[in-house]
Amino acid sequence: MWCVYRMPDYKCDHCNYCTKIKTKYAQHLLTNKHLHNIKNQPAEDEGDGEGELTPKDIADSFNMLFDEVAFLKKAVAALQAENAAKDNALQECKQLFKDMKAVEPTPPPSPPPPPQPIIIQTNQQPVEKKESCNPTYYCNTLNEDETLKSVKGVDTYFRIDGDVQFDFNDLNEEIDIHNINKAWVVSKLRDFVSKNKDNIPFRYYKGSLYYKNEQGFWEREEPPSNKGEKLSTGTYTHSLIVKMFIFIIRNRTIAHLDKLLGERWRLRTTDDLFVVMSKDTFNRDVWRNSELASHLHHLLK
Repeated sequence: MWCVYRMPDYKCDHCNYCTKIKTKYAQHLLTNKHLHNIKNQPAEDEGDGEGELTPKDIADSFNMLFDEVAFLKKAVAALQAENAAKDNALQECKQLFKDMKAVEPTPPPSPPPPPQPIIIQTNQQPVEKKESCNPTYYCNTLNEDETLKSVKGVDTYFRIDGDVQFDFNDLNEEIDIHNINKAWVVSKLRDFVSKNKDNIPFRYYKGSLYYKNEQGFWEREEPPSNKGEKLSTGTYTHSLIVKMFIFIIRNRTIAHLDKLLGERWRLRTTDDLFVVMSKDTFNRDVWRNSELASHLHHLLK
């Protein structure tokens, strides 16, 4: 058997106003029309008072209305901030894919000539082999090095779901975020490279950067030409080592802080920690190529 609940009517005999919504009735009691009618009409006996609101009911109704409005404002602000963070991450991913596509792999090097017979002459001193500055020669040397056969291509190595991890034992509380700056990033990268050099698909030789492509061959990066270019103009060309390392340490740092503090830490307005960190430290456009190369090239020889 069904029981039908009938909402009470809230009436104002002074203004001939009737509604079933309690908050609307409370709003009516504060209108100029109602206040004017009360002054100009004599008070009448309104029965047993059913449907009337006491001052406490009116105050409770307004408090409930204000609380609901405040909650909706906070929810909208949190949703907007979360969408902005997702948009930023999406733009960075798109830019990274564009940068990856811009690096065209060179064709595989031609096979080396067959070995020549060795003739030992006892009356001559052996001639010491000199190092060559030819990029092709050094690429062949890297390709023939058996210890580098297992090194992954640069795109695969720096994937978000890859194995690159950093030691964040100095980030244990929210206040530790203030320590994150460019010097902190350089220190983390130096420590990582010194421990994982054998697996990193980068090598420096004679001032040039060499990397392993996705086809499994080493090739030389054409040195970016940035003469007269400024970071603030957005036309500065970054080296591949800057793009990859800044991208991966930003991803790993934010993932660590999300796990430690919860994802909502990014939305806190106190000191704008997430905004400052992203703008001043993990924004690729604040880094010059030399700022990383000067600290890492001797570790990747």
